[in-house]
Amino acid sequence: MKSTFTAVVVKEGKFYVSHCPELGVPSQGMSLDEGIDDLKDAVSLYLKDEEIGSTGLASEDMHRVLTTVEVCLMEHS
Repeated sequence: MKSTFTAVVVKEGKFYVSHCPELGVPSQGMSLDEGIDDLKDAVSLYLKDEEIGSTGLASEDMHRVLTTVEVCLMEHS
């Protein structure tokens, strides 16, 4: 069974720090790909002995939309 989770990745210094907000699982890597791959491994380990139902996630949590928004910042005079 495959599940989809959100991955948030932020570059902090030399590292790409990744986080799965649904599960509270963090990880990091030296590259963006490594940060994401390491997060996949961390989430897999976290869920290894867990069932999705026992994580407190409802089935509707598995159908999320992740997007970006563009905001125009006004200069103050």
